[in-house]
Amino acid sequence: MEFAFAGSPFTGAMPAGLPRMEMWESPDSGLTFASIVYRPDAAATGITITPVASNNLTAWTTSGIVVINQPDGSRRAVAQGLQHFMRLEITAP
Repeated sequence: MEFAFAGSPFTGAMPAGLPRMEMWESPDSGLTFASIVYRPDAAATGITITPVASNNLTAWTTSGIVVINQPDGSRRAVAQGLQHFMRLEITAP
């Protein structure tokens, strides 16, 4: 996770791009959904960051998740639907 978000194992500082949870209001419907805002490190090649959501913390899915690229280079993953929990799955080859 530290590698994916530009952290350094040589410092105790927290990476600036660490994910944070936010509620997001759809400009179209006015409904509020859970979302994760994160900034992947462009230099961290070979990794995949997949947002997933769950309603019961047991079954996780990518269904119903929309990823919005933000002007500042971050991404917002929005769980549109009944999902109340979100997380990021990070994989490397």
